[in-house]
Amino acid sequence: MLKLKFLLKYLKSDFLLWLGSFCEISFSIFILCYAVYPNVWTLSLIVLGVLGVIFNNQDIFVYHPTEPPESKVYIELPSIYNLPYEKVDIITSDSIRLHSYLIKQQNDIALNVPTLVMFHGNAGNIGQRLCIAHYIYHYCVCNILLVEYRGYGLSEGTPSENGFYKDAEASINHLLSRNDINTNKIIPYGQSIGGAVVVDLARKFNDKLHAFIVENTFTSLPEIGKELFGSIPGIFYVPEIFFKNQYQSIKKIKDITIPGLFISGLSDTMIPPRMMQSLFDRSNSRMKRMLQIKEGNHNDTWLCAGYFQFMLKFLQEVSSNQFDNNIQNASNSQVWFVNTRAAQA
Repeated sequence: MLKLKFLLKYLKSDFLLWLGSFCEISFSIFILCYAVYPNVWTLSLIVLGVLGVIFNNQDIFVYHPTEPPESKVYIELPSIYNLPYEKVDIITSDSIRLHSYLIKQQNDIALNVPTLVMFHGNAGNIGQRLCIAHYIYHYCVCNILLVEYRGYGLSEGTPSENGFYKDAEASINHLLSRNDINTNKIIPYGQSIGGAVVVDLARKFNDKLHAFIVENTFTSLPEIGKELFGSIPGIFYVPEIFFKNQYQSIKKIKDITIPGLFISGLSDTMIPPRMMQSLFDRSNSRMKRMLQIKEGNHNDTWLCAGYFQFMLKFLQEVSSNQFDNNIQNASNSQVWFVNTRAAQA
């Protein structure tokens, strides 16, 4: 039954993509037909064609692998930060090669510490996240796998929702096949759209992952799309099926029971912090923590005081197993609040 459910989901997705392509290709034909035989039916077909064009071109609003412009040609190496690393080529289930960096702790330490799998936002490449990896490596003492999505940096392929999910699954399967890390301490960590990737991944690998971390992510793409483009007349009445990319984290989060850390920059002007709160409230994780940073904006929350300190605290709590794996109660759900300005005052 579960396999049938996933099959139907992918068939639905493929059908919508096919329908969008059909409408897009037919658009010019409908215009010509209307010029020769103007009537209501032809006009309706033109409207359908316009919808198909819009559906198929939604990706340009979601994925930005060329921002900044050099992102596809210049990827910084971890050695710039004096980080030991291994360049890893990960092959996905649909034969896409992903460019990735595995940054490991030295000697036997790598076998005892967690490995964070980092999924970044919708722009740039993994080289632009090396500064974050530098702090995680030294302050939190973790291994880090930085994954470059398909179509980003030096990775092959074209960005898509299902493609991103396959990239994440391939990354976890790669780590699970290694013998130089602790495969029982794998923690996916995602920022912005990477958080949606992590939620989907944690749901599928709930029994194999140690915990998960999401930061400044949204409840679903249709909801954040309506939020960002709310000035367009009628946008709030558009059915979700017309959104090519869904990333329905709010529907998936309840199926995850492993420990979770939700990092929310309360000054985020792109994704409303209430979406992070909604995900936290809906979560059924047996141990969950919400880190709220008052000064944190969408892209700079990691620069705020307390960010890595509380990330380390979460990792230590998870590793110490000081919570009951079978019972969720008030003590296993906590909110940490950081106000740097108040502390400085």
